[in-house]
Amino acid sequence: MKKTSICLLTALAFAASVYPATAQNTVFTYQGLVTDNGTNFTGTGQFQFALVTSTNTSSQALAIVSGVLTGILGSGPIDAIQVNYGGSGYITAPAVTITGSGSGATAVAMVSGGVVTNITITAGGTRYTRLGNTVTIAPPPPNYSNLTYWSNDGTSVNGGEPVASVGIGVANGLFTVVMGNTNLPNMLAIPVSLFSIPNLELQIWFNDGAHEFAALNPPQPLTPAPYAVFAANAENATLSTTSSFAMSVPAAGITGTLTVSQLTGTLPVSVITNGASGVTIAGAFTGAFTGNGAGLTDLNIPQIAGVVTNNETGVTLGSLTLSGNLNLPVPAVISSGRSPSLYIAGNFNFFAGQSAGIWITSGQANTAVGMEAMSGDVNGDALTGNYNTANGFNALQAISTGSYNTADGANALGALGQEDASMTGSYNTASGYNALNANNAGGYNTAIGGQALLSNVSGNFNTAVGDDAMKFNVTGGTDVAVGYQALLGGRSLNYSTAVGYQALKNSVTDANGSGDFNLAIGYQALLSNTDGSVNTAVGTWTLQNLLAGSGNTALGYNAGNRLVNGADNIYIGNPGNATESGIIRIGTPGTQTLTYIAGTIENPTVNNITITGGSDLAEPFAITTAEQPVAGGEVVVIDEANPGQLKLTHQPYDTRVAGVISGANGIHPGIQMHQEGMLGGGKNVALSGRVYVQADTSNGAINPGDLLTTSSTPGRAMRVSDHARAQGAILGKAMTSLKNGQGMVLVLVTLQ
Repeated sequence: MKKTSICLLTALAFAASVYPATAQNTVFTYQGLVTDNGTNFTGTGQFQFALVTSTNTSSQALAIVSGVLTGILGSGPIDAIQVNYGGSGYITAPAVTITGSGSGATAVAMVSGGVVTNITITAGGTRYTRLGNTVTIAPPPPNYSNLTYWSNDGTSVNGGEPVASVGIGVANGLFTVVMGNTNLPNMLAIPVSLFSIPNLELQIWFNDGAHEFAALNPPQPLTPAPYAVFAANAENATLSTTSSFAMSVPAAGITGTLTVSQLTGTLPVSVITNGASGVTIAGAFTGAFTGNGAGLTDLNIPQIAGVVTNNETGVTLGSLTLSGNLNLPVPAVISSGRSPSLYIAGNFNFFAGQSAGIWITSGQANTAVGMEAMSGDVNGDALTGNYNTANGFNALQAISTGSYNTADGANALGALGQEDASMTGSYNTASGYNALNANNAGGYNTAIGGQALLSNVSGNFNTAVGDDAMKFNVTGGTDVAVGYQALLGGRSLNYSTAVGYQALKNSVTDANGSGDFNLAIGYQALLSNTDGSVNTAVGTWTLQNLLAGSGNTALGYNAGNRLVNGADNIYIGNPGNATESGIIRIGTPGTQTLTYIAGTIENPTVNNITITGGSDLAEPFAITTAEQPVAGGEVVVIDEANPGQLKLTHQPYDTRVAGVISGANGIHPGIQMHQEGMLGGGKNVALSGRVYVQADTSNGAINPGDLLTTSSTPGRAMRVSDHARAQGAILGKAMTSLKNGQGMVLVLVTLQ
């Protein structure tokens, strides 16, 4: 359904258009503006009218403070509130406010049947006396009851909608109707006696012909004009009974010249234009404009300057609303208060904001937006820098000769608090409140985040991303800080990198340059370091507690976290100890960590070594293949036809025995020996240690402790029974048994 609204122009309608139609009846002109779904309606609209009185049947409840617990000082908390009148029309419990001699008292109301029945104290407050207290109960929502005294067709009852309607022409939303004009269909006369009733209101309904009638609520109060006694002032005026504007004075009844000065009061636009749009008033205008000029379009400043200023200089305009373009010369200045607020200077400079760019002289391609942005240094020195951009209050405020700077944010690159600040640094970028705020001569710095690089004065080539990142750096250079409070405390650090929340937060350095060349990546990595140098910490809390040590490397969560003082340590996934130097720790203490090292370990020296991944010493050999590839646990012997290679055994007591193929039953080599580029690789052959061997009982059952040698079955071992023959052919000693047939036997390889 469309939304319909009616705008009343009662100042015109009720102030001048009341006429007596007969001795008993009267009429009055009503003019209004109707919009249909937000658009001024044009066409024939259907209207219904009624003169009514409205009564609000809701009433506000009343209550008083009826009890106060007074002590020896004569004051205390409120303990009772009495409802004197419950009011009417309450839908929900209203708010209760207590004011008076004390403070802190609160209460809630109870409602039943639309009436406040009781008030319960929720807090008695303090220092209330028995007198001087007020209880205010919020009023209920209004509920109006209407009584009809007249309607256009006489059918309205109790403010209800009439049955018949009156067709009225509407042009661009404007319509005019003479209420009580019986020449209009469905319009009844209005008795004069009706206006003896006080507080009459006009109720209107409207229909655009396509939707239901819409009522204008609440009813509109009548102005005093319909109640006034009408007096015919024009002796020669005649009454028109054929015009739709009944009882009007025709133009023929007016003689002579009617000047504007003879029309008293405010003359509405609709009178001049007869309610039409697009009206052109010919001739020259003399006099003065009043109002705010709303609706005026396509005006050029030179055409109206004399009218606006009355041809005077130094005129101040309270407000100016423009529709269309405002063309200004170059250079041009629009001032606000004591200084320019919009300033277009030569050489492609643009400044917007009070005092922005105020000292520009020969600089070019500068842009400043914000109060005192790029206003020049505090000494008033000329601004000659080029290609600077400042956005925000005091951004680049002290710039003088610096160029290619970008400042975005209040006080960014502002050099505030420096009495003789005159910024000459170039190629700086600051984004965020107070970012690079104190910078004076530093260049090639980037600060992104609130107070990032706040204190930097002359440091160069720094990058700070995050609130408070490198906040206290003053002269340090070539540092990178990414994260909240990263490198926060450093004042003259160099060549340090901190990535992560509070990474390298407390590193400060000293006059000797200690504290430089640190790398911290991770949450609170190298957090406590003050002047240690050449440290590398990668991971959360890595080297977190290190104070002054240098040359340490920590990788992984909590790596080196326990180290307080020490140098040249390497920690990988190990927290280390409080005080130690030259130590390498890998893995978490108390766990079995697999460590793979690819490459060559030169001349290692160890106190002890524990191998947990295998049980034998093996070396890879090329195997001469037979009909099928060799498998783990098979016995191999030296291949006399292929030097350096091995083959499967196939005869008993073979003195060429070399070992057992490693890997059977999941037992892997503990140590593998191999020299790349010198000897060819192949299958790992266990030369010592424990492995599983494929065996048979061709020479009797095998028991633990029996010596084993080669069998006539290819690739298998058997028990030694002829010890003289077994000399040089012994493979090792059995550690498990095999009662009959073929199977796996755990053997301790000891070639003999």
